[in-house]
Amino acid sequence: MATMVSRNVLLFSVVFKFLAMIIGVLGNITVIIYTIFPGKEMTATSYLIGNLALADLLVCLTFYPIWIIEFIQTILNIDSDQDLFCKLSRSTIWALLFASVATLLAITVDRYLYVVKPLKYPLIVTKRRVFLAISGIWLTSCCLCTVLLIDVKPRNLRSFCIA
Repeated sequence: MATMVSRNVLLFSVVFKFLAMIIGVLGNITVIIYTIFPGKEMTATSYLIGNLALADLLVCLTFYPIWIIEFIQTILNIDSDQDLFCKLSRSTIWALLFASVATLLAITVDRYLYVVKPLKYPLIVTKRRVFLAISGIWLTSCCLCTVLLIDVKPRNLRSFCIA
């Protein structure tokens, strides 16, 4: 059931999400630049953190603009046909969120192995294995995106009305 939301609340949400998007984009670009900065040694953890920043950057560049567009359409009372937009946006967002969370899981496993098996850590966590894990994360994410692109049914996704 839809709830009534005032235009002021929606406008505040648009401004807040826009600021969050800008902060997220700038922060993740900063992490990516620092991670690939020449002259410092790249560790397995560095690659995972760079991958997390990339996934989060892509989330910021897709998730927030889609919400902003939906909120602006609601504020302006624009009712558009969103079949293709719905399929592309929803599948992309879920796939990128999966990549972000899966990378967080990989970082957690990396740190766990570093603490629990400090002497065997360099033998267990190699750059090759990290690249395989990162490749697996993005391959799975792309497969998820494809499945969702095929399966997502377009419908009115707005859960609020203008007061």
